[in-house]
Amino acid sequence: MLIKKCPKCDYRNTNVVVVKDRYPGLFVDEERYRVMCTHCNHTTDQCRTQECAEQEWNYAVKTKFNLSPSYILFDFETTGLKLPEAKPVQLAYIVLSQEFIPLVAKNFYFQVEEEVPEQAAKVHGLTKSKLVELGAGTIEGYHEEIQRDFNSRGVLCIAHNVRYDIQFLMENFLEKRPRLFCTMDYYTDIVKLPGKFDKYKWPRVSETIEYLGVSEKTALQECNQYYGAQNIGFHDARFDIACIYEMIKKDGLLRSKLVEAWQ
Repeated sequence: MLIKKCPKCDYRNTNVVVVKDRYPGLFVDEERYRVMCTHCNHTTDQCRTQECAEQEWNYAVKTKFNLSPSYILFDFETTGLKLPEAKPVQLAYIVLSQEFIPLVAKNFYFQVEEEVPEQAAKVHGLTKSKLVELGAGTIEGYHEEIQRDFNSRGVLCIAHNVRYDIQFLMENFLEKRPRLFCTMDYYTDIVKLPGKFDKYKWPRVSETIEYLGVSEKTALQECNQYYGAQNIGFHDARFDIACIYEMIKKDGLLRSKLVEAWQ
């Protein structure tokens, strides 16, 4: 994933683009790729692949600003609500630097032995056959990579209803409980949705971004930028993660709380 920050001018916006050039070859022209900041025109050298150009750019940014993982936004979709019967079918997360700059975005689909219960499938649309179609892998096959990301030193793990999601992280990938922050708990007394017994109810992701004035279209643009995903919505873990990132971008008080929790 391309880091949207320039290592030369430190202009923090989305004006970092991948440029495809025609490069004269021996017999036919070849395609070459480079990354450029449209604010100062700083650019990488031409590379044979887009992936290589993005890696060069990201390395330059991380080297200059000493970016290291500080926060992980994560979300699970599952076959049910209660362990041990419930199994994860999707995990998406975005790793952020201390300055809340996205460093990497990942999405995993997990195989299941039995059919996904109809009630759960209606929520997220993931059935056993759909997971096969999406190329789902085994939990064991992804275990090392996910464990490594979440075991990054000092990282703060953030979720909307973190008490639910952390169960699946601990059951399948981690031995030591990481530090946690729940955006749902944080916004309960801010959004102030009427609940039972004179208490406020926990706001859903959709209700929270609506309160903050963040549109689904904006969240989808984030999702497309980091995951290349279009035409998805709530209860796709990638979309819910994009919504949480929009909360952080929109709400300076939330950012302050996260910095306080991280330190």
